[in-house]
Amino acid sequence: MNAQSLRNVSIVAMFFCGVALAAHADEKVDEKTAALPSETPAQFTPTNVDFDYVKREEMVPMRDGVKLKTFILIPKGAKNAPMLLNRTPYDAGSRVLRFNSPRLIAAVPQMNDTAVQAGYIIVFQDVRGKYGSEGDYVMTRALQGPANPTNAVARSQARAAASRAASARTVARATRSAAIGGSATGVHMTGL
Repeated sequence: MNAQSLRNVSIVAMFFCGVALAAHADEKVDEKTAALPSETPAQFTPTNVDFDYVKREEMVPMRDGVKLKTFILIPKGAKNAPMLLNRTPYDAGSRVLRFNSPRLIAAVPQMNDTAVQAGYIIVFQDVRGKYGSEGDYVMTRALQGPANPTNAVARSQARAAASRAASARTVARATRSAAIGGSATGVHMTGL
């Protein structure tokens, strides 16, 4: 064997010896650390005492019984505050906390900054059938017919007809009153 080959074989042998020693050293370290107590608590609950808002997660029932996943961010100390509802098919849970911050203005999407400064309660809700919400996702629900069991158009038309009938009764009453010498407002004007 020439000197170059002998040198190459000795380098390879030293490499394998180093690997074996490193593995043996790791075993000794693992034995030592296994005897130490864990620094991670068995039950960890993050605190949010210093947050300037309260976050609530709710399942809000709709009139047909389907529940929608809802995230509510309430500024601390809010009483009778207005609310801004964002219903989205794009995961309300991730939109609720832009950053995990103790300040509400940093936690919500940037477009809601003005509402937060005005004291609004910020609400994000997943649409039907998306992420945490129950039900079937339908991109564009039909206004009426078999594809829309709520029949919202028929109810809207019935309300409009009732409103028109009430308006017609008011006009008829005012016309009768004016015909018998009264005024449309019910106040009689005497001669000037």
